[in-house]
Amino acid sequence: MIDHARSAEAETGHRLRVFMDLAGPKIRTGAVRGPRHKVGRLNRGGLLVIAPTGGIDAIELDTKHFAAECSLPEALSTARVGHRMFLDDGKLGATIERIEPWAWSRG
Repeated sequence: MIDHARSAEAETGHRLRVFMDLAGPKIRTGAVRGPRHKVGRLNRGGLLVIAPTGGIDAIELDTKHFAAECSLPEALSTARVGHRMFLDDGKLGATIERIEPWAWSRG
């Protein structure tokens, strides 16, 4: 696209400025697990456990909790109780209620 803009500059003799919005890191979810190892729906008021990559198997879930891995360890290490966390491009939002010791290190 920039090459096209530069070609247009040369053709017209007018200078074009190119502005770009560079995305930050893409935070991805890894493995996802639902109650009793079944993936289902997380309803309002449900508990979602966010684990470091490779750490989901260490989590004991009861009948209503879900867990997902986070691909960016810094997101977990800087999280604090009361912070808001958004997933799926902001479609799902949650407030951090507690932080478990296993969340501070991988697996």
